[in-house]
Amino acid sequence: SRGQGGTASVWVDIGGGVERYIAFRNGEPVTSEAGLDITYERSGDLYLIRVGGVERYEIPEAVIFGG
Repeated sequence: SRGQGGTASVWVDIGGGVERYIAFRNGEPVTSEAGLDITYERSGDLYLIRVGGVERYEIPEAVIFGG
C-alpha cells in the first residue's frame, strides 16, 4: 500500500504461508516485523534490501512512489 511522500507498506510472500513486511518512510525502508535488522542501498531505481542479515529483496522505486 502506498501513501504520500515515500510512505509505503510492502508485503513480500516468502513461501510456506509466510510474509515479510517492510515499511518505508520518506522513501527509506525503516522497519520489518519482529524487530529484524534492516539495511539497504540504492542501485539505479532499485532498493536492495537485507532483512535479518540473510534475506535479500529488490524493490523498484515505482512500488514506493508510483510511476
